[in-house]
Amino acid sequence: MHFKKITNSIAILKKKKNPELIDESIESMEKQILEEKQKCAELMKEFEETGQLRSEVSILVQNLTKQYGKQMVIQGVDFTVNQKECFGLLGMNSTGKSTILKILTGETNITKGNAIIQKYYLDNNFDQFSGLVGYCPQYGGLNEYLTGRQNLTFFAIIRGIPYKNIQREVDKWMDVFDLLDFENVQIYKCSWGIQKKICILQCLIGDLPILYLDSPTIGIDALSKNVLFDVLNQSREMGRSLLITTHSIEDVEALCLRVSILREGKFIIIGNFEDLKNMYGNVILFVTLNNLNQELNEETKFIKYIIIESFPGIILKETSLENTLTFEIPKHIDYNNVLTLLRDLSAKYSSINDFSLNQPTFEQIFIELTKQGEKPIKRYVFFHFVQYLREMVNYLLRIRRLFQIDF
Repeated sequence: MHFKKITNSIAILKKKKNPELIDESIESMEKQILEEKQKCAELMKEFEETGQLRSEVSILVQNLTKQYGKQMVIQGVDFTVNQKECFGLLGMNSTGKSTILKILTGETNITKGNAIIQKYYLDNNFDQFSGLVGYCPQYGGLNEYLTGRQNLTFFAIIRGIPYKNIQREVDKWMDVFDLLDFENVQIYKCSWGIQKKICILQCLIGDLPILYLDSPTIGIDALSKNVLFDVLNQSREMGRSLLITTHSIEDVEALCLRVSILREGKFIIIGNFEDLKNMYGNVILFVTLNNLNQELNEETKFIKYIIIESFPGIILKETSLENTLTFEIPKHIDYNNVLTLLRDLSAKYSSINDFSLNQPTFEQIFIELTKQGEKPIKRYVFFHFVQYLREMVNYLLRIRRLFQIDF
């Protein structure tokens, strides 16, 4: 009786399915990226005609491309950052996040494309372009032989803060991270966490309209991280535009209004954070089983078969959870039909202990999207080798100057 009811349910569900179902998630990804490209192209054309960006747009980046030898590191990315917006470049290691910021700060040359801030081109008006930006790199960014106070004083001077206000401005920012105990300590004697905090402060000082932050929370303790989130959100609400790179979902959730995910040097998704979470997050079905003996194991195989046959497109996922079947349910499948079938199955088969539907977190979506199409990393190895070699030489030269050693 139960078996007949279940097989009838399967037949009805199969009739409802379209064999030509399209992967809507992939279509949505491509559509959003294409819309962003078209928007950037329209803004660039408008800028060329008027000489000015729209008032709500702070940064326009079009077809940004970077090539090292034959390796294409950044593959024609397009995006905008609006006023009072934090835009996040999210991705795994070696996906091109930091390279984008290095291009936008002039640290590395651009191969193709352009960027605009207000009325200034990256390539033609670099001094004016960079003068509007506070930049916190992932590493470095400070003079190691100056103290924290001296570094911040230096940046206050070059950003035009009146001399009589400099001490008050430096005190204000050092107090944010409670760094007054380290104000007279040379940077190279400070821990990396303290150096990172001072580097963040140097990009905030002077109230510049645009901030670039490359992995700002790396090396920061939990308490200081919350303070940083508050400071950056307040800066954004006061009119600043933020462009950050990170591989931390916590950073994105705390700071970003819009986010893009980079894979192999190009965007795979871009858009509003909450919209992306709803659009690409397929619901996960967990079916918890009783301890399996040989008889129950046969039942389990049949249950898997029933679920997969009933819902074309449902994906059986690998899991480390013991005695649990995990399925990913695409958007085109009605969750109510899934629950109805599971109720019928659990009434018939004693091997089913429980079942539930869960909405995935953005972290799970991020890992799944970046994992797709992943290739062994062969990227610009020579470039990184040269970079590390240069850092090692600079380190040895510093040791030589400090201890007066002849090599």
